[in-house]
Amino acid sequence: MRIATKLATAALALAAMTATSGSASAHEWNHSARTWHHSSVPSCTLRLESIVQDNPGQPLRVVITNTSHTRLRYNVSIEIQRGGGQGTALTEIRVDNANAGERSTATSLSAVSGSMQGSRVTLRVTSCSIRT
Repeated sequence: MRIATKLATAALALAAMTATSGSASAHEWNHSARTWHHSSVPSCTLRLESIVQDNPGQPLRVVITNTSHTRLRYNVSIEIQRGGGQGTALTEIRVDNANAGERSTATSLSAVSGSMQGSRVTLRVTSCSIRT
């Protein structure tokens, strides 16, 4: 019964992430800096600088620069798809206050089981708002 509950919870989390990211385009991390924006908030422009996991089973550290001309609050979901049928891990980062041009280092809200090395890593800006 516990396994069924865990599977149902994981399925709901994935469905919720998919639903909330419907307006957010997905970007695969290719180990080089990349700029993107939230589709419903065009003034929310971010540049992903790096994603690091110090050791397997630990949270991710993500470096993102606010390339907008305004102060932002944003969330980014991170999906790690492992090869060989090893499953998918989901986590996210939240940055509450990033000034224009500011480079933020955020730690994922949860640890990621296993290693992200050799995995497909996809990011989505799930929410973004302008701070005054």
